[in-house]
Amino acid sequence: DDIYVLTTLDQDIQYAAEEILTNAINKNKETRNVTQGAVVVLDYFGGIKAMVGGVDYNKSQFNRAAQALRQPGSSFKPFVYLAAFEQGWKVMDKVDDYPIEIGKWKPENYDKKHYGEVTLMMALTKSLNLATINLTETIGRDRVIRLAKKMGIRSKINNSPSLALGSFEVTMLDMVSAYATMAHRGYEVRPYSIHEIYTKDGYQLYMKDSFNKHRIVDKEATRKLTEIMENVIKNGTGKRANSPKLKYKAGKTGTSQDYRDAWFIGWTDKYICAVWVGNDDNSPTKGVGGGGLPAEIWRDIMVKAQERK
Repeated sequence: DDIYVLTTLDQDIQYAAEEILTNAINKNKETRNVTQGAVVVLDYFGGIKAMVGGVDYNKSQFNRAAQALRQPGSSFKPFVYLAAFEQGWKVMDKVDDYPIEIGKWKPENYDKKHYGEVTLMMALTKSLNLATINLTETIGRDRVIRLAKKMGIRSKINNSPSLALGSFEVTMLDMVSAYATMAHRGYEVRPYSIHEIYTKDGYQLYMKDSFNKHRIVDKEATRKLTEIMENVIKNGTGKRANSPKLKYKAGKTGTSQDYRDAWFIGWTDKYICAVWVGNDDNSPTKGVGGGGLPAEIWRDIMVKAQERK
């Protein structure tokens, strides 16, 4: 028998995401050596409003939004700060941003500078590597890993000093789900795409379960994190995601080693969106970081999404 499937997808947001991503990649393909990208847009209940798994479905049916494993880079840092806030740290508490050496590993900040004693607000706003690593070592890597797992990161997270810099691999769907929990003040958000399935005669075969609010992260901790994530767009690495058409926005950039992966993940009062760009063969792009092309793509998609009634 014929059946009808009612999905969560919003055609207008889907088409806008496809067009904006494809145009941005095509425009920068030759000059920046970036050939692929992916987008996921969720609502606050976890409904998938748009999912773009690549720039050309006819050439590749591989879904980079749900299947690809890529390094999140600095887009993982919010988990560190959220874990600290759950332990009672405050936004203006200070952490050391000095050169450190762990074994043979000598990490550096993006600009090769160090800033001494900095507030958590400054450390995450400027995406400082040294401060974030020091914070992770202070509160404990195990604590950060447990929190990330609880929030929906299903892939293996290596308990290594580079954990804070997102040196492991994740799916975009897991990352946007975890960010949705941050946006939703600590309530669990799990992505779904089907509301209802019924026969042509109206017999219901499936209905999405009711939304039981289940808090998995402390509300005050998410409030503190959101305060900083708003500042990331206003004054930090995510400035290119800013737009006067978006009254409320918060997010974080992410760039993996050698510019192989570039992310921007964030939220408005209506939607949570993740954008990734890079190359399928894991080759480096030419300086494409999360605060550049992905932030601009995110901004343009979210502006279009916000226009939906």
